[in-house]
Amino acid sequence: SYEPLRVPNTSWDRQVKLFNLLNLAERARCDMLVLPEVSVPYSWLPFMVAHARQTQMALVFGLEHWVSGKTAYNLLVTILPFKEDGRYRACRLFIRPKNHYAPAELRELERLDLRTPSVTPGYFLFEWRDTRFTVFNCYELSNIRHRSAFRGEIDFLVGAEWNRDTPYFSNIVESAV
Repeated sequence: SYEPLRVPNTSWDRQVKLFNLLNLAERARCDMLVLPEVSVPYSWLPFMVAHARQTQMALVFGLEHWVSGKTAYNLLVTILPFKEDGRYRACRLFIRPKNHYAPAELRELERLDLRTPSVTPGYFLFEWRDTRFTVFNCYELSNIRHRSAFRGEIDFLVGAEWNRDTPYFSNIVESAV
């Protein structure tokens, strides 16, 4: 979706696949569903928030690259539902840019004359349903200082990744544990 003149794939077939995943997670009574980075078109964000609010299931996913001018944003979304006064359903929405881009992702964006945003690396420490966790976006896990920033403070770490090098990232996650 970030290539010039290319529009995000928001086809019915793609929507059905996402709906099936969401419905499967709901039937399994999941508290949280984690999808890969760059897996959801940004135009579907309102639907994802509404779904999390309605089902009270947390969602973590990456939005497809959002291009503004010559800058391509790789955004990570965390939606945490809650009930106000025990009956009003609401959500807290957290969106942050990716802190560290993979070399292949940087090369691909540079090929298209796009750049990444200049950000000061930072992460959220979430407290939700009596748990504490943080969320990392794929290549961010490769930074040993960053992935140890919450050592001893979290119950679990979420890694939203889309990368063909599964053994590499599996080893990184194991070392973080």
